[in-house]
This record gives sequence, C-alpha cells and structure tokens, in this order.
Amino acid sequence: MEPYWAGILSLLLSVLLHLHGCCYADTWAAMPVHGTGKLQPEDGICAALVTPYGYSCEEHTVTTTDGYILSVYRIPHGVNGNSQSLGSPVFLQHGLCRAGYQWLENSPQESLGFVLADEGFDVWVGNTRGTRWSSGHIQLSVNDKAYWNWTVDELMSYDLQAMLGLVHSTTGQKSYYIGHSQGSLIALGALAQGKITELVASLVLFAPVAYLNQIKSFFAKAGADLYFEKCKFHLCQVLLNAYFYACAGPNCCMNMTRVPFYLQFDPQPTSTKNIMHFSQLIRTGTFQKYDYGTSGNMVEYLQPYPPTYELSSISTEISLFILHGGLDQLADANDVQRLIGDLKCKVKTTFVESYGHSDFIVGMHAYEDVYQDVVSFLKSSN
Repeated sequence: MEPYWAGILSLLLSVLLHLHGCCYADTWAAMPVHGTGKLQPEDGICAALVTPYGYSCEEHTVTTTDGYILSVYRIPHGVNGNSQSLGSPVFLQHGLCRAGYQWLENSPQESLGFVLADEGFDVWVGNTRGTRWSSGHIQLSVNDKAYWNWTVDELMSYDLQAMLGLVHSTTGQKSYYIGHSQGSLIALGALAQGKITELVASLVLFAPVAYLNQIKSFFAKAGADLYFEKCKFHLCQVLLNAYFYACAGPNCCMNMTRVPFYLQFDPQPTSTKNIMHFSQLIRTGTFQKYDYGTSGNMVEYLQPYPPTYELSSISTEISLFILHGGLDQLADANDVQRLIGDLKCKVKTTFVESYGHSDFIVGMHAYEDVYQDVVSFLKSSN
C-alpha cells in the first residue's frame, strides 16, 4: 500500500475506532514495541511483541500446495516454562484484516497467546496469505493480480491445512484450535469438508461468523447491498479493507489509548475478492462458496449455484466452545444461534452480553471474563 493511502487509512481508522469505542482507560497506554514504541520495518512478530517480554519465540514458514508461503510463530512455553517438556499445542488463527499479532498485542496478562503459554501450552500463531508476514509466493508477487485471486474458500482448503499440518508434523500431536471471526469461519468450513478433522482436537471460536444475514452493522449491510463486486480498482481495495474493518460495531472494554499502537499493525491486507465473498454471505444468509454467477459456477462447480458448507457434516468427535457477545454487530447473536443449531457435535457456549466483536481479543477484562474459561475447557479436553 502506498504511504499516502496508508496515512489516510490510519487516520480514518483512528477516527472510526474512537467513535466505536465506549470504554477508556490509561493502563498499558505506552507499552513499547522493540523498545521504542514504534514497529520497525524489519520486525517480525517475535522481535516486535514476544521476546521483549522474555518469552522464547520461533519463526517457521510453510508453503501451501497452491504456492503461498506462510509464516507461523511458536511460543513453546511460558516465561518460566521447561523447554524440555512442552505442553499440548494450541493454534491461534486471526480474523479478517488482521494477523497473528492480534493474540499478543496487549500485556502478557491480557493477551491470550501469552496466557496460554504461561498455562503450559505450546502456542502456535498463524498468519494467512496476504498479510505482512505471509506475503510470499513461489512464483507470484503481491503486485500481481493473480496473487489476490482467493477468498476464505482457499484459506480453508490450503492455508489451514498447511499451517496445522506444520504443527502436527513438528509436535506429533493434534492441535487445539482457537479462531476469531474469520478465523472461526474458515475452521468451520474446513471441518464441514472434512479437511482438518485429523489435525485438530477441540476448538474455541470467538465471535464466529458463518451466517451473516442478521448482522446489525449498518455499514457492512449497506456495503453488501450496494454490491461491492462492482469495485475493481486498487483504491477500492484500500477503502474496502478500511470499511469492513470498521464495521464490527462498539466494544465495551477496549483500551482506547492503545489505538495508536494497534494502528501500527492494522489493518492487514485481504483480497477484494474475499470482501466480495463476505458481501455475498451477508446478502444471501447462506454459508456457501464464492458465487461466480450461473455460468461461472457451472465451470467452477459443475452446478449453477455455489455449494454450501454443511455444518451438520462436522464430525461428532469434535468438541466446540463458542463465545459471542451482545454488542457484536457482525457475529449477531441470532446468526450465532442458527450456527449452533446446525451443529451435531458437542458444543459449549458462553454469551457475554456486554462484549463487542473485538473485546474477546483486546478487552481489558478478557482474562477474567473469558480466558480462564477457555483454559479450563482446553485442559478438560486433554
């Protein structure tokens, strides 16, 4: 993204995030990155967010079968953990227009990645294609149009398979999976196709989106109704990323003094085609593959309509813990209940009435409100 538009976008996001926030605090307002408070161009997630707190951190790469080179970060144990005796692996998957840093951008006491490491888990953090730390490809550049020819369909089929496969081949164990928003959607879609069943044990899904036609966000709904498919230019991609990033609605417990810090990372790129796919899901209310139109669908799927992801097909051997909030304008409570009703596997649920879409990740009280329950769920699944 050109520096000019990056500056405009950061200003826009700063204003929108302040307008959507409803809880202010002074704590952790000046937490340093790389000792300076500024993200350095050469910094990876380990150097920027993990090792300054005394945690061990490893940087891994894995290549998908369609050629994308992804970064996966590992925190094998807590600050005082035993490097010779590692716990069960937990894989953390970020949401739309974000990357793996979202699990690590507050203090160790407030960030789920650190909390899990200190609880004895072997923590792995994924970054899907297109994000700053997963922008490589064996043939294509991010400047090539073909590089961006993907949606969540490909994240389900290729990225998750590759990253979870890396964890499995390294540890010899199935992973506990934790996803937020889009990170939940791609796990559900992959499981519905039987793609990662052999790689995961139990799953925790924060603010899951699969069905989206009950969303309360005026901006997201209006954008979907206006058919963002009409947008074809680079400027449109920049604006669409900002638009959807700001559509999640208010959060009860975000520390708004941290917004300048978050904007060093946010938003991360996604493809215009992916935004188009989300628009389709909002308009149709169906959890389905990308709709290429009747003739395109015949070529792609050999049928006039895109195939649906059948949630009832998810293995009954899988256990899910679903957490969602009353203020969430994307993962609407009615849509989440519809999702839960379609599942045949074992499901535990928690509804936090005061929580918005991002409170599960950056909420100041998330440890007391939800993380302790998450740790208990994972440990009881052993």
